[in-house]
Amino acid sequence: NLRASEGLLIVWFTSQAFLFLSLAVLGKRVKLPAWLVCLFATQGVITGFHGLHGGQITKCLAYAFGVFSLTEIIDKRWTSAVLLIAAGLTVNPVVLIPFAFVYATMLLREGRSAKSREFLHQMLISTATISVPVCLLVAQNLGSVHK
Repeated sequence: NLRASEGLLIVWFTSQAFLFLSLAVLGKRVKLPAWLVCLFATQGVITGFHGLHGGQITKCLAYAFGVFSLTEIIDKRWTSAVLLIAAGLTVNPVVLIPFAFVYATMLLREGRSAKSREFLHQMLISTATISVPVCLLVAQNLGSVHK
């Protein structure tokens, strides 16, 4: 018999492990030593007083999606990167804004040197994928705007 608080604690530990795994994958991708990745993952910005706490499961998941999207951007896997960004935008949009800007900047930079047909195809996929969570957020917050 599992209570809701215990279930949330399990989800919190899972999301924290997901974040550390994403940092490890990014560190391996850019050839950082494992001790440096561990040092960064356990520093006070993430785990300290003003860092991520147990009640911030959505922020932790959004950071993990964002960091995983950075690894996909480095490998130039644009479709999986935009899917990770869209998932993170659905979970917590404020956290994913910098990652979305990095994605857009790198895609536009890559598009200057790529064939125009492939670039147009990827831009259509990106626009369609990002528009779904954005439309959901607008529809969700439409009634909450006060004059």
